[in-house]
Amino acid sequence: NETSVSISPATSPVTGIAGDIVAAGANDYRMVPHFGDSWFGFYLSFDGGTTWAGAPPFPSGFNTMVPGFPTDTSAEGTASPLHGLDGSGDPVVRFDAAGNLYLSGIAFNRDFDQSDRPVDTVVYVAKYTFTPGTPATASTTTSAGTPPHFTYAGTTVVVRGAVGFAVPSPFGFAGRFVDKEWMEVDTYAGSPCSGNVYVTWSDFHGLSGSTPIKFSRSTDGGATFSPGRTISTGGRGTTQNNQGSDIAVAPDGTIHVAYRTFSRSTGESTVSIVRSTDCGMSWSQPLAVGSITAGQAPMVRFRTPTFAFVAVDDTDSSTVYVAYQHLAGDY
Repeated sequence: NETSVSISPATSPVTGIAGDIVAAGANDYRMVPHFGDSWFGFYLSFDGGTTWAGAPPFPSGFNTMVPGFPTDTSAEGTASPLHGLDGSGDPVVRFDAAGNLYLSGIAFNRDFDQSDRPVDTVVYVAKYTFTPGTPATASTTTSAGTPPHFTYAGTTVVVRGAVGFAVPSPFGFAGRFVDKEWMEVDTYAGSPCSGNVYVTWSDFHGLSGSTPIKFSRSTDGGATFSPGRTISTGGRGTTQNNQGSDIAVAPDGTIHVAYRTFSRSTGESTVSIVRSTDCGMSWSQPLAVGSITAGQAPMVRFRTPTFAFVAVDDTDSSTVYVAYQHLAGDY
């Protein structure tokens, strides 16, 4: 679940057609019998989405996990900053203009089985360099396989939390829990920020503290990231609590971030948006897109949160679209 999809601009080594390399990410539960939790699974198709699995060395489709899961004993897995954490989720997949693959997610501990580890929630970005012609290696329960035509370049921690939701009932979570990250890459050749990688996330502070949306950027292909900065300051209804950010980049390099806000004092919920015109160095004050009725839909067992999704017209940087759900009537 919580799927994400991206299409590479590079030419597929299988079909010879640009746009035929497709990546998807999801919370993958296939490893639950082995270590009791889900992990970030990602899936590649080299024939426009027709094939998603196959045996090495050069399948037309392939799927595996981000290295570092609890039973991963490979060199890449044990060297990963994720190794030792219980699970990973909130998957986002993106390509840059050269066809390199970026995977952002969170990793966490659900319990106190590692009391000596002060950090147990992180936001991270893993990178796979596009290397046409390199063979795949098999995925096993103790090693994340390497996809064909890609080479694992490493995993970088963007931000570290502490304690997170690995707290026994009745608290649920405390400390600092970093959650619901999103990622985007500036792929526009004419943008002054071309090649930058952007990540946002919700930064929960304790049981009843504020939850700002924070932003970080990489200007070196995901090798390092800037310290997180709050971009949701101010706004309508003194909304100190925010969740579920999404990023869009315009052809001129302008960054737009939309997110849900909610006020514990007034009960008001809105969708807001901020923007940066200088590659993320400074940000506008939040603009309320609209008030919403949110919450769990009745008679439905799966979660129905309200998140905002933002997009920019590829031919007109001044045209921005925001989509979100608003529960009303007999929903």
